[in-house]
Amino acid sequence: MEWDGTVTWEYVYSSTTYLQHHDVSMLPNGNILMLVWQYKTKDEALKAGRIPSMIKEGALWVDSVVEVRPTGSNTGEIVWEWHVWDHLVQSFSSDRDNYGIVLTDWLII
Repeated sequence: MEWDGTVTWEYVYSSTTYLQHHDVSMLPNGNILMLVWQYKTKDEALKAGRIPSMIKEGALWVDSVVEVRPTGSNTGEIVWEWHVWDHLVQSFSSDRDNYGIVLTDWLII
């Protein structure tokens, strides 16, 4: 958007499986960083070791970061993505690939 309010680029990043939310930031190279929620089903969450009682809505929306390069007045190309889902470690289900010992400040072994 220009200082006078003229919209120079408008981009909608939304579907049934992802949704841009809250903040965006323009990078020095002109690309846009967006915070995004990514939809995971209850089954996906359980397979990843989520504690069943912590799935309140029957699904889970997980944070991601997406970088978009504007390609037109309302189009863009995704050039980079980071998904918290790919970096989860859980200590609930030892038979899952992402099982590990999760330490916190209040837990002393």
